[in-house]
Amino acid sequence: MPSPHNGANQKTDGFRVVRGALPASIVVASLACSSAAFAEDRSYGRFDGDLALAGELALVASEDGPALGVRATASYLTMAGAYAEYDEGLDRQGESMARRLSGGIELRPLFLARFVGDLETGAPLFDLWLDSLGFGLGTFITWHPAMACAENCQRQGLEFAGRMALPLLARANGPFVALRGGARFEMGTPATGSLDETVAFGALSIGFEGLIPTGLLRRAP
Repeated sequence: MPSPHNGANQKTDGFRVVRGALPASIVVASLACSSAAFAEDRSYGRFDGDLALAGELALVASEDGPALGVRATASYLTMAGAYAEYDEGLDRQGESMARRLSGGIELRPLFLARFVGDLETGAPLFDLWLDSLGFGLGTFITWHPAMACAENCQRQGLEFAGRMALPLLARANGPFVALRGGARFEMGTPATGSLDETVAFGALSIGFEGLIPTGLLRRAP
């Protein structure tokens, strides 16, 4: 005949098991909810801050010779903004440029259209790479070393480039690797303003992008 004390002990043990499993269940449920929320965030954090600031260290190759570049960009919702870049020539002995300063506007128009149209695939790296496709248009000034030119060692003109970036994390804010390529259209003398030479270039860079909230999104209708 079973003892009543055994039944009481079984109930107590069962209560302890349930009480011990409750915190673990809460933790598992919280992680599941967080994972689901992350999966539903098809903006991948781009609405955490509307102002995107990025810095890059680039290796630039062109007909002017190799250069090491430092680049900074500021954009709204990672879509439209401005850039500035400084390149320092690496081949001082050859016929290459000594340094270059450039700046202009940069557009990456795919993100908002794809987000509003529910065209994001849910694969963060692919979506962020696709939304990074864009182009820039700006001006530049190049200083050539005296040994590489007899006169007019300073040249200026327009530059146009296409760009894409691959994030190293599944979020918009974080490190990335970028590839740019385009052409610079050097102008003649300021008096003539004629196109004198076209120089193709490419750049491979690594950088970091951070998002800063400005409050404009909250004030938008």
